[in-house]
Amino acid sequence: NSHQNLLKQAAFIVADANISVEAVEWLSQFCKEQGIPFVLEPVSVPPASKFAHANLDGLYMVTPNEDELPVMCKNKNYTTTAQQANELLERGVKKVWVHNGEHGSTLFTKDNTFHLPAPTVPVIKDCTGAGDGSLTGFITAQYLQKTDEESLQIAHTLSAEILQVNGAIASHLKQQDLLELVKKYY
Repeated sequence: NSHQNLLKQAAFIVADANISVEAVEWLSQFCKEQGIPFVLEPVSVPPASKFAHANLDGLYMVTPNEDELPVMCKNKNYTTTAQQANELLERGVKKVWVHNGEHGSTLFTKDNTFHLPAPTVPVIKDCTGAGDGSLTGFITAQYLQKTDEESLQIAHTLSAEILQVNGAIASHLKQQDLLELVKKYY
C-alpha cells in the first residue's frame, strides 16, 4: 500500500503464489482499479492450493500447469481442465493459461479457448527458465498489443530458445529477433 505511486507506473504486475493470499487480493483490486494487468504465477502445488477460496476478481491472468490448476479450484469434482479453467474465469480471472510442458499450453478466456502445441526442440541441459521465459514472452507480446494466439506463439518461441542454451536466459535474443523467430516454429 505504501508503494502505490511506484506500482501505478507498471505496465504489468506479476506475482508468484509464494506471497500471501491477502497480498494477491490487494494487488488484484489495486490493479483492477488502475487498469494494470495483474498476473499470478502459481509456482507449485502447495502455494497454488491456498488460492482455492481466494477472491480472484480482477486477475488478468493465472498461469497454472495441469497439477496446479485443480488445487486452485473450490470444486474438487471437476474432471476436465476446461471445467477447472472455467471456474477460475467465473471467479473473475480474465485469462487462464494452462501449461502442459512438452505438450504445449492452452489459453482459456470466457470467449475462446486456444491450444498451441510446443515446438519440438533439443533440450541442451534442462528446462530451467523455460517457464519464466514463456511468461516473459507472453507479457511482451501482450504489451506489444499482439493477439492472444500471437502471444502464445511468442511465448512458446522464447521458451524453445531457452531450452536450447546453457543457462536459463536466451541472452542472444533481442525483441525483434524473438518476433522474427516465431516463423521458425509456427
